[in-house]
Amino acid sequence: MQKNDNIIVEIIWLNKNGESREHYDIKIVENGEEIFIEVKSTKEYGKDWFQVSKDQWRLMKENGNKFYIYRVYGAGTKEAKIEKICNPAKLWEEGRIDAYPIGIEI
Repeated sequence: MQKNDNIIVEIIWLNKNGESREHYDIKIVENGEEIFIEVKSTKEYGKDWFQVSKDQWRLMKENGNKFYIYRVYGAGTKEAKIEKICNPAKLWEEGRIDAYPIGIEI
């Protein structure tokens, strides 16, 4: 978004032209502040579980309220719905969401 030739909000879709190998899909820059969004989608409506990489988990912990997961249900349908999850690492620490790791690194 621009106002008088000044960029107010910049939205960067990292995977627009193929996999970017970053640990998030969208970056929003507003007033110098960055927000990171990881999109997890499924055609199903009842599938609540999804995978995150250890690098995504690290990024979630490092960025706190600046990291969101957008969970898309019914992807590709007219009845798609989006659930926005802000600061998933904190929600996990508070016991408000579950996360089950599948590997151990020593």
